[in-house]
Amino acid sequence: MWKVTIYDYARKQVSKMWINSRAPLRLSFAGGGSDIAEFAIQHGGAVCSTTISRFARVRVRKELDSSEKIEAGYVHEILAHFLPAEVEVRVDAPTSSGLGASGAIGTALVGALAALFPKHNLCGESIPALAYSAEKAYNPGVGIQDHWSAYSGGINLIRFNPPVVTVEKLALTCDTSLLLENSLLMTFIHSRSSTSYAIMADEQYRIHEKDSHLIAALKKQRQLAESVARCLVAGDLLGFGEALNEAWQ
Repeated sequence: MWKVTIYDYARKQVSKMWINSRAPLRLSFAGGGSDIAEFAIQHGGAVCSTTISRFARVRVRKELDSSEKIEAGYVHEILAHFLPAEVEVRVDAPTSSGLGASGAIGTALVGALAALFPKHNLCGESIPALAYSAEKAYNPGVGIQDHWSAYSGGINLIRFNPPVVTVEKLALTCDTSLLLENSLLMTFIHSRSSTSYAIMADEQYRIHEKDSHLIAALKKQRQLAESVARCLVAGDLLGFGEALNEAWQ
């Protein structure tokens, strides 16, 4: 889950105090697309995913000189809620790798800013909620899952009935966890030609147009997320593999 540490390099100089924050990237097994709000509001959504030991890393400090504005995508949407701040971002993965980096960046950034500006009283589930709403203002087609996965950490079944999001931690045995980890191989081939933003924007439009084929496919994804979660909890990695294969057809 997201983690915050504080380094005060100048002690009494508030503008020199850095807040370091990080949030994990994730692998989504099944359910992707059903977390688009326009679908989830009508039909409910579910995603089964796990976070990995790769992170979005953010550090922020108060910026007394507000003459320069940050226009870096939806980071600017988040910073609009706070006083001027200096931000540095680093991600342990290539661009457009499909690991939920934008959601992890937003969650880590909101967590850091919440620590830097405590008067905003941001804590708990308000952190991924603000990260999601800020990214959705920048890109209306974005899904919900990445921000909540980054905030919660671990292997989860996340259900979406906006505005309610529930995270079910999956209790895997040590043997199942080790076998799962040893059975997964992740490799980077190239950046996707179609970004997730473009894909989700298209899906959002088709949901609005009541595309029956897409809606049926997303309902199936929601069911597969539940199936994948049940297989993991039962230690049935063969069934998990079969459901995973079906989810990514």
